[in-house]
Amino acid sequence: MLKTFLLQPRQTVLRRVMFQIHLWAGLGLGLWLAVVSVTGVMLVFKDESLALAYPNLYRAAKTGAPTVSIDTIVDLVTSKYPRHNFRRIDVPTPGRDTYLIMALHAGAYRQIFAHPDTGAVLGQLPKPSFISIVEEVHGNLLAGGPGRIIDCTLALLALLLISAGVIIWWPGAKRWWKALGLKVNRGGTTIRALHGTIGIWTFAFIAMFAATGSLYYFSPVVYRGLARVSQLSDMPVHYSNPNLNGAKPRPDIQSLIDGAQQGSPDRKLWGVFLPMSEKGAIRVVLGPVGKEIGRDRWEWNDSGQRNFYFDQYSGELLHQWDTTNNTLADFVRSWWVKLHTGDFGGVGVKTLWALTGLAPVALFVLGVMMWWKRVVRPERAGLLRDGQ
Repeated sequence: MLKTFLLQPRQTVLRRVMFQIHLWAGLGLGLWLAVVSVTGVMLVFKDESLALAYPNLYRAAKTGAPTVSIDTIVDLVTSKYPRHNFRRIDVPTPGRDTYLIMALHAGAYRQIFAHPDTGAVLGQLPKPSFISIVEEVHGNLLAGGPGRIIDCTLALLALLLISAGVIIWWPGAKRWWKALGLKVNRGGTTIRALHGTIGIWTFAFIAMFAATGSLYYFSPVVYRGLARVSQLSDMPVHYSNPNLNGAKPRPDIQSLIDGAQQGSPDRKLWGVFLPMSEKGAIRVVLGPVGKEIGRDRWEWNDSGQRNFYFDQYSGELLHQWDTTNNTLADFVRSWWVKLHTGDFGGVGVKTLWALTGLAPVALFVLGVMMWWKRVVRPERAGLLRDGQ
């Protein structure tokens, strides 16, 4: 059977079965694929869109490199938002002139912005906003946690749709390379030929989007499977000593940052995690800052970070931890989000991700056109004849 499929695939039962699976899975998942594709493409340029929509938050008249201390920012933001629990502060980037402060309030995270020279609070991103609604549609189908489960499960089913499509496209070992091009007949390019060409040239990207998208819910399952061959490097947890509270003046956060940078001249400040409890430590994160605007979404496990844990009461260095992604599991954890969003190679990669991200929309439209032409129209014509 395998030899027959490789040489003459149209004569196999496998291809006929895959055709039916692809047809009905495409009709069933097509609309969902179109929605997540369009919203996903919009989110590829999320940071650029936010910078254009809220220039008062992302842009600031500045004198050069940031001059305000982190302590000044903390004091000013705390006085403006006294009931907020501040999680972390991200430094300005080439695409964002201002400091970004992540704060937790009423069970939801807020994004607050501060001026790089004065620390003055510029405001916060409104909620809901157009972008946040697009994110909710893309990630949760406007249904919260249950919506995310459905979304990620459909992403796994999309892998079956894609696999069936590749099997249907396979023209045989002697003709496959010719089938990579767009076949043009005398009457022009057929819908089927266009569907096949777009599908075969983009299927690897679509499969990658589906696989990495499913990990937004199923990543723990994948990590448990990876644990058989590769273990995740656990993030260290270090605590401050509450008994030292009041023993002496608390250290300035800026002095802790300066001390960390003195020992790491090859790194730059990415951000600071503030203690969220009496036992929490101050964490200073240094690392290579990217040139693209997406640096305001770095994660704690990004490769190349150098983390310094300080006691919030004494300023004592508790631990230094570098993320080097030594294991396969570490590599998967640090890269699957970047692969899904295209947030790793600048505008060129994002543009490629956006173009290939629109392929499912085109495939759905072309697929519906083929189904209508081959199934619906003949059936309607037969019904009309029977009625006559």
